[in-house]
Amino acid sequence: MVKENSHVVIVEDEVIIALDIKQCLEEYGYVVDGIYANTTEALEGIEEHKPDVVLMDIILEGGEEGTQIVGYIQEKLSTPVVYVTSQSEVQTLQKARITKPYGYIIKPVDEQQLHSAI
Repeated sequence: MVKENSHVVIVEDEVIIALDIKQCLEEYGYVVDGIYANTTEALEGIEEHKPDVVLMDIILEGGEEGTQIVGYIQEKLSTPVVYVTSQSEVQTLQKARITKPYGYIIKPVDEQQLHSAI
């Protein structure tokens, strides 16, 4: 269970959504170590900051899939991942389920849902 003052990394390519999530998290007492828009930057930031949890968009800029790096994040870095998505396409959600995330948050993000998921 992640507690207040825990560190979070946000992997989200939509800036307004990422900033909204950051603001909500900080209001609840979480520390946001970084916001990243693609998997390469995200991995670097996650390895550098070693957060307590990662909020990961399933589809990132350029059609990149956040699911591609979740296995590494969970297994090698032992960091739980919660997906933040607006995707309802069955094939996309099946790929996400395979990675066994700690949870899902549907966009638009509700503050209570965000806090509960973390």
